[in-house]
Amino acid sequence: MKLRFLKFSVAMAFCFFFLTGANAQILKLRSTSLATNEIRENGSWKGWTDLNDSNLLITIDTEIQRIVIYANETQKFDITEYAGQKIDEDGDDVFTFYCVDNDGRTCKIDVLTLHSQNGKRQLYIYYSDIAFLFNVYLLD
Repeated sequence: MKLRFLKFSVAMAFCFFFLTGANAQILKLRSTSLATNEIRENGSWKGWTDLNDSNLLITIDTEIQRIVIYANETQKFDITEYAGQKIDEDGDDVFTFYCVDNDGRTCKIDVLTLHSQNGKRQLYIYYSDIAFLFNVYLLD
């Protein structure tokens, strides 16, 4: 168990080193816009809504293994697994976390650095029936 936790901790530190350019225990992001995508009854995605303005604080805390979105109702996501970093076909960094939210629902959260779009950052939350896309930037 200790070895698994140590591997998780090392992986998380490695992840945030690449996200922030430095080692940090708490990564702070600010959202600028938000879109959603829902599943139709036939199981296909409807497509992303138009982006709406958003100004939410989002934190990723590696010490307590939690992602928090400070909205009207604070959303807490306990990290159950860090799946690592991958580089997609466009050369963008994708960091994947599996989480459980306030209501006990499981979801996947991807944090992307889009090198193909001048380093733009995005955070995606995927549930079985809905997905959320936040355009974000790093706070100091």
